[in-house]
Amino acid sequence: MNITLDTPLTGEELVAKVKTLAHQCGYYTTTKNGIEKVNIMTFLNALIDAEGIDLNHISNHKKKRGRSASYKVTVQSNGNLVIGSIYTQKMGLKPGDEFEITLSRKHIHLKQVENDIKKFYSLAQQWQNDVEGLSLMSEMTKHQAYQEIINMGEKVIPFLLKDLEINPLYWLTALHSITGENPIKPEQRGSIKQMVQAWLDWGKTKQYIA
Repeated sequence: MNITLDTPLTGEELVAKVKTLAHQCGYYTTTKNGIEKVNIMTFLNALIDAEGIDLNHISNHKKKRGRSASYKVTVQSNGNLVIGSIYTQKMGLKPGDEFEITLSRKHIHLKQVENDIKKFYSLAQQWQNDVEGLSLMSEMTKHQAYQEIINMGEKVIPFLLKDLEINPLYWLTALHSITGENPIKPEQRGSIKQMVQAWLDWGKTKQYIA
């Protein structure tokens, strides 16, 4: 049976109603003494997220700014921590983004995991832009971005081999530094095409590329 109120609830009656609703929706914790504590703010934040309301939005008419998010979360009754979409949107996160979780005595640290291929091409582009105009490869490979690519280690080898066909001179040094190998035969030296092919054949033998 639906009950219609003549006037909206206010004051203590409104708080009591919200507490009941929050408890029914699972937004409560149980203390060591067995006492249940309703998490009203967490419930309200979840409700705001569900409605898609941006509390930090400023309208084009310069209306008064809404309240800011509290940047606090509470462990739910099922043991989960829920971070609302208002925070992920503020950070520009997208579905599928990954994080490493590091635990300390009183803190939980989240570090975003950068996609390897995205990182490689970002560093490669930075390197190419910065070394433009240099003629000596020995100088170009000393650049910090190039060294960071080398420091990515074995996981970057497939990207280097694939890009080698497009930029044949760029990654010979990096491949040698990472693998410690040199598949280029003495008679192939001086021929860019043959040197590249030697590394591609090596990559296929080692199953880094098909």
